[in-house]
Amino acid sequence: MAKHRNFLVRKRTHDFLLRGFAYCHYCGERYTAEWHIDKHKLKKRGGKIAYYHCQKREKSGCPAKYIEMDSLEVLVEKRFKEMQFSQEFTDTVVRKTREILEEGRATLASRRQGLFNNKTSLETKRNKLEDALLDGTIDRDTFKRKHSEIQAQIIKCDTQIQEIEAKNRIDVDLIEEVLAFTRNIYKTYKQAPKFLKRHYLRFFFEKVMVKDKGVLEVVPTPIFAILRANHQVIITNSLLPLKDMFINREIEFDYSLENLKILYSKCFNYLTSCQ
Repeated sequence: MAKHRNFLVRKRTHDFLLRGFAYCHYCGERYTAEWHIDKHKLKKRGGKIAYYHCQKREKSGCPAKYIEMDSLEVLVEKRFKEMQFSQEFTDTVVRKTREILEEGRATLASRRQGLFNNKTSLETKRNKLEDALLDGTIDRDTFKRKHSEIQAQIIKCDTQIQEIEAKNRIDVDLIEEVLAFTRNIYKTYKQAPKFLKRHYLRFFFEKVMVKDKGVLEVVPTPIFAILRANHQVIITNSLLPLKDMFINREIEFDYSLENLKILYSKCFNYLTSCQ
């Protein structure tokens, strides 16, 4: 297991970043990827090199060329360098995130206090039970049975306290990630581990169309299209081609809590599933 901040990450063998995102411009087929191993010829590269290629290249004679894994992934990474959220959107995310954080703190404090009160009550019962044993007002078998029951409940309280505090740490880490992503898309994407990069890719792109060892165009997701149509995502390079934008100027982006959750719901579900 590897870690990004306090998130647990499951490692996978040969899990290529752009698998499922990269498509061939010529035939529309998905790109696949594979490692080529040659310890002698590729000695300077650690004995292996990975390529993305169209699945129909060998079978159906598609003219699409092989492209090195690192080259294509860097080209896609550069697309994020050309994006930024508007200040209005960023301010809204910060405001909504603060509301979520404050609500979470209140809930955590209430639940934790309830558990502490319950634990204190149980400890008082345990102390009285021990005093009764010393006074000889309770037989040994009854003491053992009741003492074990109370001790088990105390341990359960401790476990529940640890669980809610651990969940709060995860939520705070997630909030930190969302804020970093909102304020600097490129830097956050670049520094993210592969599993988070895939979630960021899913937020923005349906497809990455590849032609002649380059990215010809990207097909945006509906939510990205709406954000861009409403000027909530700014593309700094006017030459960036975006296909099938689904632009509808009558669509209003409602900054509700649910809309904000769209930004990181898939990421959150993955993170919690790793626990």
